[in-house]
Amino acid sequence: MKTRLIGSAGLFLLSILFVTGCSDDDDRPPCTTCPEIKSPVPAALACVDSLREDLGIRFPMDEVRPYQVQVDFLGYTHVRCYQYYRSVRVYGGILIVHLDDDLEYHHVSGDLILNVRVCVRPVVPSQDALRIASDDFAVRGYPGELDEPGELVVYRWLDVDHLCWRFVLQATNGFEVTEYFIDARNGEIVRWRSLIIDL
Repeated sequence: MKTRLIGSAGLFLLSILFVTGCSDDDDRPPCTTCPEIKSPVPAALACVDSLREDLGIRFPMDEVRPYQVQVDFLGYTHVRCYQYYRSVRVYGGILIVHLDDDLEYHHVSGDLILNVRVCVRPVVPSQDALRIASDDFAVRGYPGELDEPGELVVYRWLDVDHLCWRFVLQATNGFEVTEYFIDARNGEIVRWRSLIIDL
């Protein structure tokens, strides 16, 4: 089951972080009236913790990890988080915490994958999984090479959770890029998909 968290959309995001504070380059006494500078990541995680029941999260500090902070032109801060299950990233699980210009909770959006159940101990080594993906890529007519480092992920496909090695392979001629999910328990190809978009 996948849940979609609907929030306001359409904000233009800029990767600009603003930090303000008092100057201490002179002999004046320390400022005692300046507002405390808050950090967006702890503020966002506190919001997730307070919303954990609504979000379907049991252990926020283990299941949600921030990876990007953006401030838009309106002053809103957007903390993007990946979803994890037992320290393995859940592919496609993303939560975005939106904070106002005072770093107070505004709303959340994104997609979380609920009720994940899978063993996270790989049996197939990553190099064997890469060979399986590379052999299939070649059979499809694309001798190629690894375009991104492999990653162990939880991948839900057809309502079944799999522990997978994820690889992105690029053909040597540059005409095909394919994403592979190789089951880390039995070595089967769970899914492959072309990342080339025909316009």
